[in-house]
Amino acid sequence: MEYDLSGKWYVLYSTFPMWLKGDKKNPSFHYGTPANGRFSDTVEYEQKGTIKKIEGTDTIQGTTFIWRGKFIKSRWEILYYNPKDGTAIIHFDKTLFTPEGYDVISREKTIHPTIEKELFIHLHDLGIKDKLIKIQ
Repeated sequence: MEYDLSGKWYVLYSTFPMWLKGDKKNPSFHYGTPANGRFSDTVEYEQKGTIKKIEGTDTIQGTTFIWRGKFIKSRWEILYYNPKDGTAIIHFDKTLFTPEGYDVISREKTIHPTIEKELFIHLHDLGIKDKLIKIQ
């Protein structure tokens, strides 16, 4: 399946400790336009009133992606994608520095309750609904 990920995505729900500790706010991903099976991937968040960035590159490998930053790499995949609603559920593997986990991402900072309900159905079907926490 082809995914049009280009642009900004907001993290709405997550299991990722970096987003759940409370000191890093408004996480988002900025995906570049793919070229030759690769695209830029910038994570942004706010910490103490300052915007921080983690920059990397994704390489497409079938249905998975390999993210490479300065010092680490990570494998992730899309478990659910709805281009009409602008939502997705992603799974990322454990790395040396991070645990395995999940994010619910959206093109919009907030989503309509009907879309959220549909996402919860998919999260329930995947067996991860109770693991995710809403990002404040």
